[in-house]
Amino acid sequence: MNLFRSGAVKIIFKFLLSAVLLFLIVRWIGAEEIYSALLSVNIYYILISFVFVLLLTLLKSIRWRNIAAAFKANISLADSINYTFISFAFGFVTPGRIGEFIKGKFLADKSKAGYFRSFLTAVVDKIFDLAALLGLAFLGTAFLDIDMPFSGLLVLPFALYAAILVLTWLFFNKTLKLAKYFIPGKYKDSIRLLRITREFYLSSLGMSFLIWAFLSMTAFFVLKALGIAEISLLTVIVAVPLMALSSQIPISLGGIGVRELVAIYFFSIMGVAAEKSAAFSLIYTFVSFAVPAVIGAILYVRAKSQKKQIRA
Repeated sequence: MNLFRSGAVKIIFKFLLSAVLLFLIVRWIGAEEIYSALLSVNIYYILISFVFVLLLTLLKSIRWRNIAAAFKANISLADSINYTFISFAFGFVTPGRIGEFIKGKFLADKSKAGYFRSFLTAVVDKIFDLAALLGLAFLGTAFLDIDMPFSGLLVLPFALYAAILVLTWLFFNKTLKLAKYFIPGKYKDSIRLLRITREFYLSSLGMSFLIWAFLSMTAFFVLKALGIAEISLLTVIVAVPLMALSSQIPISLGGIGVRELVAIYFFSIMGVAAEKSAAFSLIYTFVSFAVPAVIGAILYVRAKSQKKQIRA
């Protein structure tokens, strides 16, 4: 009961902080200006952005299903898509989207692979996501001609990042053994026969970069919907990871408020009006996070209802 109350208090706090940040943004820019920007949206481009959200969700589901298979926890693609949408719902209301790990529980129940192995698939899935996210963030801020504080110094962390990826590939088996060293002894038997190969590493990493590319395309078409033509796709590929990193800060509900501040700052450097930047972030959050979360919530309620009917 105390844990539930603690979680409820945290969610309420994050909700209030997001509301306060949005209120301050609207107060600073002006409600009429933001509303006017939202009215100018081209629905055709918004529909195209939805297509990319569906594509990246499909790709995330395929990647996670492949990871689950490597951990000998086989599920169908349909189940993987279902649980991925449900994880979006939990991730939307938890700090750093940590709620996405809920799909590990569904995998354990479905595949009978055990909670540890199932949870580990979600961890590995998240690691590939973060690897691609950091790579794109370092690459863009280090090499694109963007006037940002200390952007030149980001060449060094990008070089280190690239070196880690290459060394992991060259010494893959040793890296795998090192990773297994940190697994508690009582769980080592359950992962001894995992089917993790260099090909698995490359395909998962490649899909991760493609997922972020689709997310960048989503943002790009939202910009086009607002008539913002001065932002190139390469610039968007930089902006999206930075916005995503900001949303990982566990202080707001689903990164709402924080993401808008980052978008306004970043695009103001590119010469975009503040009201357009704010409208972009609100629409982008709605298209890429809120809608999948709502779909996931509906699927979760339906799954709970089906369980109750089976028990009855």
